[in-house]
Amino acid sequence: MMVDTYRDADLSHDHPLAALLADLHRERGVTRVKLTGLLPEDVLEMMEAVAGHGLDEAGRELAGQLARETSGNPFFIGELIRHLRESGFIVQGEGGRWRLTGELTGLGLPQSVREVIGRRVERLGRDARTALTAAAVIGHDFDSDVLGDVLEVSDARLLDVLEAAVEASLLRESRARAGRFHFTHALVEHALYEDLGSTRRARLHRRVGEALERRFGDEPGVRLGELAAHWAAAVIGTDTSKALEYAQRAAARALEQLAPDEGARWYRKALELMEPGHGDERSLRCELLIGLGEAQRQIGDPAFRRTLLDAAALAQALGDSDRLSRSVLANNRGWSSKFGEADEERVRMLEAAAEAVPETHPCYAEVLALLACELQFADQPARCEELAARAIEIARTTGSTATLAHTMADAGWAIAAPHTLAKRRHMIEELSELAESLGDPRLSARAAARRVLIGLEVADRSLAEGGLATLRSVAETVPEPWISYLRPLLEFGWTLLSGDLAAAERAATEAYEIGTAADQPDAALFFGAHMFHIRYFQGRAGELADQIMLLGGEGEELSGWRAGAATLALIQGGRLDEARELALAEQFSRLARSEAWAIVMLLWADACARLALVEPAAEMFELLRPFSGQLAVSGAHVYGTIDWALGGLATTLSRFEEAEHHFGAAAEVATRLDAPLLIARTDARWAHALIARGRPDDLDRAQLMLERADACATERGAGGIAQEIAEYRDQLTASAARSE
Repeated sequence: MMVDTYRDADLSHDHPLAALLADLHRERGVTRVKLTGLLPEDVLEMMEAVAGHGLDEAGRELAGQLARETSGNPFFIGELIRHLRESGFIVQGEGGRWRLTGELTGLGLPQSVREVIGRRVERLGRDARTALTAAAVIGHDFDSDVLGDVLEVSDARLLDVLEAAVEASLLRESRARAGRFHFTHALVEHALYEDLGSTRRARLHRRVGEALERRFGDEPGVRLGELAAHWAAAVIGTDTSKALEYAQRAAARALEQLAPDEGARWYRKALELMEPGHGDERSLRCELLIGLGEAQRQIGDPAFRRTLLDAAALAQALGDSDRLSRSVLANNRGWSSKFGEADEERVRMLEAAAEAVPETHPCYAEVLALLACELQFADQPARCEELAARAIEIARTTGSTATLAHTMADAGWAIAAPHTLAKRRHMIEELSELAESLGDPRLSARAAARRVLIGLEVADRSLAEGGLATLRSVAETVPEPWISYLRPLLEFGWTLLSGDLAAAERAATEAYEIGTAADQPDAALFFGAHMFHIRYFQGRAGELADQIMLLGGEGEELSGWRAGAATLALIQGGRLDEARELALAEQFSRLARSEAWAIVMLLWADACARLALVEPAAEMFELLRPFSGQLAVSGAHVYGTIDWALGGLATTLSRFEEAEHHFGAAAEVATRLDAPLLIARTDARWAHALIARGRPDDLDRAQLMLERADACATERGAGGIAQEIAEYRDQLTASAARSE
C-alpha cells in the first residue's frame, strides 16, 4: 500500500501531479481522501492537551473562535496557541491551571503564520498580492465589482486574479451570489491587512469608501456600517467630517434596527472624531450624547444616566429646549430611577425642561409625566397627581397617539398608591390599547407590568396572567435588560401566591442576578424584600433581623418599610421588647403615600396585631379601612390582602364583628386568587379572633380553621404560619379549659 499527501492549494493545472491524479481516477483500489479542518471540539482538545486540564466556558469559546479564524488548519491553530501563551493572553495560575487574560482583538499574528501566508500569496504574483491586499481592506467578504473600482482594473483581469486565488485556496467564491468572494481563512485577511503601513491602509480605506459611495449613493441601507467603518479608518490628519457624518448615520440606523450595541459603538466613535474647532461643536456633541445615552440605556449600561444628564446640561447651556426635552425623556428606565428614592439631579433637569419647553411642544406632556414619575418617592403625592393629570390632559390635546401613550405610561407609574386604584385601572386599559395600536413592544412591556400589579391589587387572575404572558413574550423578542429584569421580578409575587416557596426563591434569585448584571439600582433592595417575605413565611425572618435594622438607617423614604420588616423579624426571633419599642416609635400617618405605602402599612399592621398594641392598631385601622377589598402590592411583591390586616387590627381592638367581616372578605379574595398561603394565614388569624371572643361555637370553628391552616402550612413548608398556629392552639386549649 502506498499513501501520498499533497496540498491542493499548491497544485496548478500544469503541475505533473495533476496529470497523474487524473490517470489514477481510472485505476482500481485508488481512494482519494479529502482532509478538512479541525472542528471546535478538536481545537478544544488541542488546547486542553497543552494546558494539561479541562478548560472552562471561556476556553471553549476561544476554541470555537480559533476554529473559525483558521478554518481548522492545524498548523495555524498550533502557532496561534503558542502565540497566545507567549503574548500572555493565556497564563498559568495557581494550581497549574491556565486562564484567559484578555481579548484577541489587537493581539496580532505570530510571525510564523504571517510568513506562511505571505509565501502562499507571493506565489500568485504581484498583481494578486495587490488585489488580495485591497480585498483584505474591504473585509472578510467582498464584491468583485467594488474591488475592481478600488483597483481600477478591468473585470476580466480581476477575475483572472481572483480565480487564481480560489485555486490556491486563499479565497472561496460564493455559490449563492455571483461576484461575491470571501477569504478561506480569516488569518489570510488579517495577515495581509497587518502588512500594510498605516498611511497606505488609510488611503485604501478611503478608496473603498469612495467606491461604495459611487455604487450606493444616498441610500446605502445595510452598507451604511461598511461606509462608516471605511471612512473612520480613512482619517488622515484633521479632516474627520466625512467619517463623522457616516458614524452618526450608522449609529442612528443601528438604533432603528434594534442593534443598540452597534449604535453605542458608532456614537462613541463619532464623539472621538469630533474636531475641537467644529463650527457647531456643542450642538453636535449634545446630539451625539443623546444618541449614546439612548443606546446605553437599551443595552443596560448604567452610564446612560450620566451621559444623558450631561446632554441635558449642554442643551440647557445652549438654550436648546428641543434637545433638552429629548435628553431628559431618554433618561428613563421605565419607572422611577430607583425604587424608594427620588433622583434629585434628574428632577432638577426635568423641572428645567418643564420650564424651557413650550406647552405647545409635542414633548411637553411627556416631560411633565416623567417628572411626576420621578417625584413618586419624594413624598409629594398631591404634586405627583396634579402633574400626572395635567400631563394626560395636555397629551390628549396633541392628537398624537404616541404622545398620549408615553405620557400615560409614566403618569400611571407616578400615582401608584391604593387610593388611585380605580383611576389607574382605567388608565392601564387605555394604555394597553394604545400600545397595541402603535405596535411598540417597549410600551407593551410597561403596560403589561402595570396590568400584573393592578391585577394583583384587585385579585383579578386573568388580568395579572395576561400581563405576565405579554411581558414574557416581549422579553423574548426585545432583549433589553430592564424588560428581562421585570419578568422574574413580577413573577416572584405570582409564584409566591401559588404557595411554592422554593420556586419563589428561584424567581427572586433570578431577578437579582439579572438585575445585578444589568446594574439595576434597586436589584439588591428588591431581593432583600423577596427574601424577607420568603423567610417570614418559613418562620426564619429572625435570621434577618439585625441586617434589616442596619438598613433602617439608610434612606428616610424606606425607613417605615425597614422598621416594619425589622419588627416582624424581631417577633419571629423572640425579641418582643425591641419589636414593641420600634412599633411605638413610628408615626404611621406620616408615611409617604407612594407605591410602597400599602406594603409598609401591612407590615406595621401585622406587627401591631402580633404585639397587641391597641392605640397604634386603632390608628392603623382607620388608615387602612378605605382600602378594604384590595391587596397590598408593590414592584417587589404582593404581601397580602388589606382585609386580612384589618381583621387582625380589629381583633386587637376587640371589635370581633368587624374582624369576622374583614377575615371573610380576605378569605374570599385569597380563594379567588387560589393563593394557599394567604388562605392558611387568614384561617390562622381568623381562628385567633374566634378564640379571643371565646364563645363555645367560636372555639369549635377555630379548631377546624387551625387544622385546615396547619395542613396547608405543613405541606408548603410555611413554618412561620405553623408557629402562629401553635400559639393559637395553646390559647384554644386554655380558653376551652376556662369554659369548662
